[in-house]
Amino acid sequence: MPFDKPRILLVDDEKDILYVLQKGLELKGFHVDGFADPIEAAAQFAPFRYDIVISDIRMPQMTGFDLYRMLRKQDNRFKIFFLTAFEVHEQEVKLAFPNLPLNSFIHKPIGIDDLVRLIETPKQRQ
Repeated sequence: MPFDKPRILLVDDEKDILYVLQKGLELKGFHVDGFADPIEAAAQFAPFRYDIVISDIRMPQMTGFDLYRMLRKQDNRFKIFFLTAFEVHEQEVKLAFPNLPLNSFIHKPIGIDDLVRLIETPKQRQ
């Protein structure tokens, strides 16, 4: 059964943030699979199942960048967003991920309505 909203994989090791974002997005009509452990998220990942991946960058077991690289090898079509409470250095990101739109970074804290606006915005072209 198709969903009329994108299907989201959400990964954040901070369980309270994970819970609030997951429940908020579900209330907005999204189907969200949430994981506090990026290794478990990678193990449960199914290619072409998700339209959007939202991942924290700094996690103890694996960074969000490492998770992104791992998932991208299996599926090259999902839209990615990284959650961060820290400053993002544009030049470093461009070197590591030359095709990644700079609007792929979401600064914490973020309200659900603002998050929905970001994820529903078409990809920025390079």
